[in-house]
Amino acid sequence: MTQQSHPTKPSMKSKILALLEDGEWHVCNELINYGLSYRNRIAELRAEGHDIQSMKDGKRPTYKYKLHKPVQFYDNEQDLQQYKLNLPY
Repeated sequence: MTQQSHPTKPSMKSKILALLEDGEWHVCNELINYGLSYRNRIAELRAEGHDIQSMKDGKRPTYKYKLHKPVQFYDNEQDLQQYKLNLPY
């Protein structure tokens, strides 16, 4: 008898990281869709080395989060031009 492999479900932590990878701010109301312990998952991601920034969301008692991506430098003009072609504007 052989065991069937079952696809694994993405973890809450990987779902949160996927959301934050766009580099935009996300309010806690978005993150809570991934579970009530989203702050613990953010702490785990930070412990793994991800630079996740947080900021109070205006006068409301909530926070917003984003993944800071380091600036990428290009060694040659061709790579820089390819980057510019992929900009969303």
